[in-house]
Amino acid sequence: MTEVMPGLFCNANNYFRQCFEVSEAECLQVATEMTRHCLDQMAGQIPAMLKLPEEGRQWGSQVGSCAGVAYERQLMASPINSARCNDPSQWTP
Repeated sequence: MTEVMPGLFCNANNYFRQCFEVSEAECLQVATEMTRHCLDQMAGQIPAMLKLPEEGRQWGSQVGSCAGVAYERQLMASPINSARCNDPSQWTP
């Protein structure tokens, strides 16, 4: 997940790039750190072997949600004020 998720967060057309003053490199760095942090927090809960695709989706969603919230908190000082960025339905990777 630490290799895949940051790329999903940091796509140029994604909320996390369009709604924060952040370069691709900075986005990848922060998203990787936040993903690792969330994986560490959930380490005791995530099964060693996942039943794919169901558990993969479930845990990917939970880690992604955790990382997204942590990412926003980390970059809260540099939000972009736009209709898209202010629409809660857009706040997903």
